[in-house]
Amino acid sequence: MGNCMVVEEKVVKVMGPDGKILEYTSPTTVQQVLSDSPGQLVCDYPSLLQQQQKFLPEVKLVGGRLYYLVPLLPSTPTSAPQLVGRTKNDKVAVKSGGVVRIKLVITMQKLEELLKKD
Repeated sequence: MGNCMVVEEKVVKVMGPDGKILEYTSPTTVQQVLSDSPGQLVCDYPSLLQQQQKFLPEVKLVGGRLYYLVPLLPSTPTSAPQLVGRTKNDKVAVKSGGVVRIKLVITMQKLEELLKKD
C-alpha cells in the first residue's frame, strides 16, 4: 500500500459578459485571451471595482483564479474637440463646451487701451 498524489494543473477561468466561463491552460497571457475576444478587456475582481483597470497584454494570468472579460466602453463623440474654423494665422480654433478659445497677440499698449475703454 502507498500514497497516491495527483498533480493537476489549475486552469485559468475567464467569465465572459454573457456569464459563460472560458477555461485556458495555465500559464496563459491576456493577449491569448483577447485574441479570442476582440473589443473587450481582461480584469480581475479588484480591478473591476476600480473603474475597470485593464491588464496589459503581456500579463500572465494565474491558474485557479477567475478573471472577467468586460466590453470596452464606446468612445463618446462629445469628448473629441470639434473643429470650428481657422484663425488668421492658420491656427485651429476648437469648440469646447460652448466656448471658442482663440489666441490673440497684441502689444501692451493695445491691451491698456482696451482695458481703459471698459
